[in-house]
Amino acid sequence: RKLDVDPRQLVKVLNVGAINSPMFQNVGGGAAEGDFSRARFALKNAAKDVRYFVQAMTETQSAGVVTAAVNQSLNQALALGFGADDKMIGSIIEAQAKLNNVDIPVKS
Repeated sequence: RKLDVDPRQLVKVLNVGAINSPMFQNVGGGAAEGDFSRARFALKNAAKDVRYFVQAMTETQSAGVVTAAVNQSLNQALALGFGADDKMIGSIIEAQAKLNNVDIPVKS
């Protein structure tokens, strides 16, 4: 929204590119409609899984630049209060919106 781009149009464009996947359609498509719960996997569980992966990468001295960024984003979302049982992985988009002072209408 800060770029004056309709989220639904952005998802439509991205769905014809390399990022297209059932997960993106589920999470991104839902978020564009204000529904952050389509992918039924709790954000806090995703954070836990990525934390384990980061630990394994560290222990094996493997590179994981993107992993570190994902881990940071998930931890920020938890710190912002998106760690409740009813906050699904799509809530990471809500957290990013909050960090950037962007309003995303929530589907009621």
